[in-house]
Amino acid sequence: MGQCCLRIKDILPRLSTGEAAVASYILQDPKKITDMSISELSNACSVSAATVVRFCKSIGCKGFKDLCVQLSLDIKTGQHTVLEYSEISPGAATDAIINAVKDNAVNSINNTLNILDRTTIETVVDYICDATRVDFYGAGASGLLALDAQHKFIRIGKCSITSEALSFQFVSAASLKPGDLAVFISYSGETQDTIDVAKIAKNTGATTVSITKFGKNTLSEMTDYSLHIVSNEGFVRSGAMSSRICMLTLIDIIFSLTVSRTYDQVKTNLDKTFEYMLSKKTVNFTL
Repeated sequence: MGQCCLRIKDILPRLSTGEAAVASYILQDPKKITDMSISELSNACSVSAATVVRFCKSIGCKGFKDLCVQLSLDIKTGQHTVLEYSEISPGAATDAIINAVKDNAVNSINNTLNILDRTTIETVVDYICDATRVDFYGAGASGLLALDAQHKFIRIGKCSITSEALSFQFVSAASLKPGDLAVFISYSGETQDTIDVAKIAKNTGATTVSITKFGKNTLSEMTDYSLHIVSNEGFVRSGAMSSRICMLTLIDIIFSLTVSRTYDQVKTNLDKTFEYMLSKKTVNFTL
């Protein structure tokens, strides 16, 4: 997992006071940290060495030495400069809002791809290719993403169950079995309904995957595999704008990798659905 500075910036608002002090100090001058000892950093931030260690683990590092290695790699590759998000202010001009929405979407996707764990996503695709059934679960806006994912995988002949109704999600999750895979989508990773459904799925022996924001959260910690996005909703937080775009992109990547690996097997299904919907002039389905 790369982009250490990006991960620090993204998780900073959710850190404890002591860990946030360490994060802020590092972001001021990442180059300086690589020449410091853990005691020098803890003293500079007025925190204990144990707090520094906890901070390192919070951002996915094994410890302080690993933090320094990852910071050095960021500096060497020029990735210590994080793509910033544009603020959308009430009453802003039309062009300003258009550019801000565009910039936030593009930067969120780029930042997400920079921290994307290639090994994990390849493992998830391995499971999907072998799975008899692949379900997608989510609530609210995440439920719409789950429906989009189901729509894609049904097109290649993969059995997939999704519903916006919570009661149906409980029944569906309970019917999973070993060899099946369930993907749970929640930006916060703390949506209680989705967590409750995930608990049911885990008890069936099915493989579980979560797609959430970067950092520790209940959903990512309870699933077998976790994929993360980096996003900032800014002014219109309830709109799930850039986070939605990031999750759609991640789902598209998973789908494309699956199709690429199993093209000979799924080509017939893709052709059949394309030709049928084209004959019905259902253009949106083919896009």
